[in-house]
Amino acid sequence: MVFTLYPDPPVAPRTVPAGGRGDAGFVQSAGTPVPEFTGIYERMMFLRVAMIGGSVAPTVFMQAGRGPAVAVAAATQPVFRATRPDGAGTGFVGDVFLVPGVGNVLRLVVGFDRATEETWTLGIRNNDPSAERHFTWVVADSEAETVQPWVDPGSFIPAFADPSFTPAGGASGTSVTLSGRNFHIGMPRVTFGTVPAALLAPPAPGALTVSAPDGLVNPGQPGADLPVSVETAAGTAVASGVFHAVPPAPAFAAPPFAPEPALLGRKLLLHGRNFHFAPVTVEFRALEFFDDDSRLPVPGEVLGRPSATEMTVRIPTGVFVLGPIGKISVTVTTAGGSVTCAQALRILVAPPTPDLEDFSPSAVEVGAEVTLNGQDFDGSPVTVTFSVEGQAPVPAVLLEPPTATRIRVTAPSLGPEAQKRARIIVRNQFGSSASAELITINHAVG
Repeated sequence: MVFTLYPDPPVAPRTVPAGGRGDAGFVQSAGTPVPEFTGIYERMMFLRVAMIGGSVAPTVFMQAGRGPAVAVAAATQPVFRATRPDGAGTGFVGDVFLVPGVGNVLRLVVGFDRATEETWTLGIRNNDPSAERHFTWVVADSEAETVQPWVDPGSFIPAFADPSFTPAGGASGTSVTLSGRNFHIGMPRVTFGTVPAALLAPPAPGALTVSAPDGLVNPGQPGADLPVSVETAAGTAVASGVFHAVPPAPAFAAPPFAPEPALLGRKLLLHGRNFHFAPVTVEFRALEFFDDDSRLPVPGEVLGRPSATEMTVRIPTGVFVLGPIGKISVTVTTAGGSVTCAQALRILVAPPTPDLEDFSPSAVEVGAEVTLNGQDFDGSPVTVTFSVEGQAPVPAVLLEPPTATRIRVTAPSLGPEAQKRARIIVRNQFGSSASAELITINHAVG
């Protein structure tokens, strides 16, 4: 009894691209005919071809020597060899036909009318136009010897080992090694829950190394337990355990701050990633100090809800800086951990200029009250003007002395027109600040 497994060596199946064809030579292995063909054929050769995955049946071809390739079907087809080096002429070799197979397995038989040796080529056409397919086959001198695990599609279904993967949990970006078998059939697809993971190394039959993907934990969640699966061309395996995902650690981007240098008490925009996993805090610490108290971190105020890549904070006034330009460190803490920016934040020690952050309402009648919000409004003297493009600024009347963070004024008339849009400007002796938005002032006509 003789058989040979193909592809040879039998390490991985043969891949045939979508709608493509692959050809490979093999060694003839012929033996005694089966009883029903005794007296009809002198010798017989048996092949079993397995397609791993898919449902579109392939077409197989048999070619003897340099003769024409024959599409194998249930009906008997003659196979001819070329009889001259230039390929001209014919010579009958034998008959080839298919016998019923099960599932994605094709059984081929070649009958010879006399003992002969040929060189052979097996051709496989993948008739699936949308996906590559993978094939194995065995050539034997008896039907019994073709029944091998190598040509059983079920032998290639992926499965996890125990333990299924290490480590058992982590944040996004964690390198995770999956252990099992048949992970190398085609290009495997690994998912954590429904999120695909990127391969960090070429697939191996018994192991896959992937990076835990982003998006496993939602903001506000302390963590998530997720199933891990491997899908190959042969099937899908689900690990027995779950991967415990935790929020990813925050990190700063480059550049990390805006503006830079900054002012104490002012807004600061931080750039980075994973800033949105609550609870979120920010601390500022002096890098230049005289005593132990100046070493202590000072909490800053987180303004609004941080996004994944940005957060706005207010720099505390209580952090120590040594002028005229001081340096402080910035530390962000989230549910995923803490990070201190490698770049120090420079603080400009200068006289306080006003910082107009916003105003309300956005539209008013002439003479109505407008409230301005911001910082350093109490650096006397303070003036407020309303500026329309192409016109001279119009001063507004303050309703009360400004506080550090609020000014109340009345909306001035900006002309006879029914409606004007203006920018609000707050000024003190050290500088000025203009509103980012325009206010609409309505003027009663008639």
